[in-house]
Amino acid sequence: MVKKMSRLLYGIFLDLKQKSREGLFLLILVLIPIQIYIIGDWVGVGIQCSFLRVQNADLGRSIIFITRDINYLITGIYQGKSALSILLEIVAFAFLISTIILFYLEKEITMPLRKRTGGLIILSALFFTASIMAQYGLLFNGPAGVSIPIGIPLFFIIGGWYLSRGSQSPID
Repeated sequence: MVKKMSRLLYGIFLDLKQKSREGLFLLILVLIPIQIYIIGDWVGVGIQCSFLRVQNADLGRSIIFITRDINYLITGIYQGKSALSILLEIVAFAFLISTIILFYLEKEITMPLRKRTGGLIILSALFFTASIMAQYGLLFNGPAGVSIPIGIPLFFIIGGWYLSRGSQSPID
């Protein structure tokens, strides 16, 4: 019984070790800054990751987690462009988290898994981009301020890498 259990744990460990190499890119996407932004006419500045924003404004420093954004959206504090922007950001984050969960739930890394992972990463990047455009305009510049989407290109690069790895034919 102990031998079977140790083999099972060893197999799970090897599986996670193989997945951790490719899964590391997914975890990087959660942590990298998506955008640096300036609020209005230098009223404040901030940096945003997929699940939080850190901003320094006239009213002080704030760390705003996505859970607070969801609460503000539900209670109606956010309205108009801000509400649409936050809604798109929440959808993008949901796609990113579901990508990570689906990646680690699979038994082994296969070509369809890589394709699905790459597609979901790119879809998440598109929603993050749409979120920024909804708030700041098509050129990331408008009355609400200026945004520099520094992390979005990395989403497309990693998503494209997964798609290309999923399209490779196996070597015999």
